[in-house]
Amino acid sequence: MSTTQVDEAPLLPSERSDDTTQRKTRKLDRVQLLLILLVQLTEPIAATVIFPFVNLFVGETGITGGDERKTGYYAGVIESVFFVTESVTVYHWGRASDVYGRKPVLLLGLLALTMATLGFGLSRTFWSMVVFRSIQGICNGNIGVAKSVMAEISDTTTIVYVFSTIIPMWVTGCTLGPIIGGFLARPAEHWRLFDAHFWRVHPYFLPCLATASFVFLMWGATMIFLKETNPVILKAKGRRQQTDGENPVLSQESQNYGTLNTATSSDPTTEIPPPPDRIFTKGTMIPIANLGFHAFMAQCCYVLNPLVLSTSVKLGGLGLNPYEIGLILGTWGALNGLLQVMCSAWIIKKLGAKRTYMLTFGGQIFSLLCLAAIGVLVQKEGVTVLVKALLVLYFCLLTLFSTAYTSVYIFVIDSANERTLGSINGLAQMVASVLRGVAPVLASSLYSVSLEQKLLGGTFVYWVLISITLMGIFTSSKLPNQFKA
Repeated sequence: MSTTQVDEAPLLPSERSDDTTQRKTRKLDRVQLLLILLVQLTEPIAATVIFPFVNLFVGETGITGGDERKTGYYAGVIESVFFVTESVTVYHWGRASDVYGRKPVLLLGLLALTMATLGFGLSRTFWSMVVFRSIQGICNGNIGVAKSVMAEISDTTTIVYVFSTIIPMWVTGCTLGPIIGGFLARPAEHWRLFDAHFWRVHPYFLPCLATASFVFLMWGATMIFLKETNPVILKAKGRRQQTDGENPVLSQESQNYGTLNTATSSDPTTEIPPPPDRIFTKGTMIPIANLGFHAFMAQCCYVLNPLVLSTSVKLGGLGLNPYEIGLILGTWGALNGLLQVMCSAWIIKKLGAKRTYMLTFGGQIFSLLCLAAIGVLVQKEGVTVLVKALLVLYFCLLTLFSTAYTSVYIFVIDSANERTLGSINGLAQMVASVLRGVAPVLASSLYSVSLEQKLLGGTFVYWVLISITLMGIFTSSKLPNQFKA
């Protein structure tokens, strides 16, 4: 069998054929795609809604003792614990979806996320914030299942388009989250309608309530409209229906006692999770390692953004308030999402997935240099026109960096087949979540240490992250030049 160029090769092993001219294709169900994208929107909104106010929220608990320089440590814990707990469960959510189906797993996670988000908004102490943020992360552990659904509704002709929509949706969530958090925080100070004791005692509950309402809406939409896509589950269901049709007595029993029948069935078609040796292969681990590097660096930037924007000018930040931070992050997110929709798939098709990933990931070096320069210039001259220009350049480079996600995730999908897709997606999300969990603590702590100790003029954090970026560039060179054929 001859190999095919990266952008033309079949991407899913389950869809490959010995006759490459007869590819398995299916019509893309755009309603299902839109629904699963909206489900994925819940994660970035839940993750980022706290960014504009988390530093104030932490400070108001009294945990910092009034020392602004310590805020980064505790805010980093709040931001990290979400992804740490997500990483603990994400692989198991994926394996469960391979056995029980995608839809039930998604429904369970969305419902629990709704309750945890409300709990976070009602928190009064730092440790209660940690507990509810942890539960949010556990609930978001099923996000890899959504990506399995996307792979299963696409084929070799649509998968690049389908997965190119992930980043715009993530960016949209990362845009809406800070906007919701920035505009709805402390409502008693802005709107007479909320001038009541409850809203003064719980000044950050309203953005959490808005987020929880959206998550619950997605739970209802998933319950009503989402179709099961796990091919193993569908095949087993088809065989059971065929058997029931041939045996009227069994059919009647199945209708009357469906739940019991399913639970106690000894149907030989019932699937067990794929063995680890089919998952932990070199072909799988290299793409997942690259995904991990991208997740880590992206999360570092997401955490540094509000820190740099909110830190006082005398310490090298821009000294902005939550409203201004939400406006800046929201504007960037909207433009980033639009550009990803318009350009990311085109760039990948023109340059190839590997080249696109290496170039856009490598550009992170220059974005970090922009932040370092901003810190030095602000301390010397204040917020000048040059500082503002560097900030714009930084967000432009961060937009290019977003394109790297689509290209690297295609390699992850290419390493799976229909029986391992959920597990490999779960493993990929687990690795990404672990590193997203480490990133906020590392980045925010290094940021605080850099300012407290004035290491390299307060820029030490950026040079550490540049070193990690260089390691990621080396790892990206190990990606295959061609997809499997």
